[in-house]
Amino acid sequence: MRKSHSSKNGQVYYIEFMITLVVMIIALVIFIRTFVNVNESAGYDDLSIQADSISTQLMSEGLPANWTKSNVEKIGITNSQSRIQESKLLNFANMSYQTTRQKLNTNYNYYVFLENSTGSRILIAGKQGVGLMGNQSKTVVKVTRFPIYKSDIVRMIVYVWE
Repeated sequence: MRKSHSSKNGQVYYIEFMITLVVMIIALVIFIRTFVNVNESAGYDDLSIQADSISTQLMSEGLPANWTKSNVEKIGITNSQSRIQESKLLNFANMSYQTTRQKLNTNYNYYVFLENSTGSRILIAGKQGVGLMGNQSKTVVKVTRFPIYKSDIVRMIVYVWE
């Protein structure tokens, strides 16, 4: 009779151990998923901040206010009334991608283009847009601003990704 009693105790301990193990595995999976989601969210937040920063800077006059390719410190393509200045837009379009990333103060990839009210692209120095066209990233942030270009309100669309 003693043997059957200790055998039952062993079965009880084994079942308790298995239940504890399953609970710990579930807790670990939940922790890992939460940690991964927090990291992905942090990456998205950083991209969002960078996209907003780039678009805000482009909507400014830049530094100095009448900058050229040779003296630009910060790229901005508008005047003080959010009107795109053709000379600044062309200077921006004709700068190297690496230089523009440096002047926009970003390590992320970007692409900027303009659309008119019908959704058609406005050519910038004969190109569809400025920056690195196309991406393979799963996380892309888009910011849209509305400057004035040649007396019309247009959409300036900025994409940013890693």
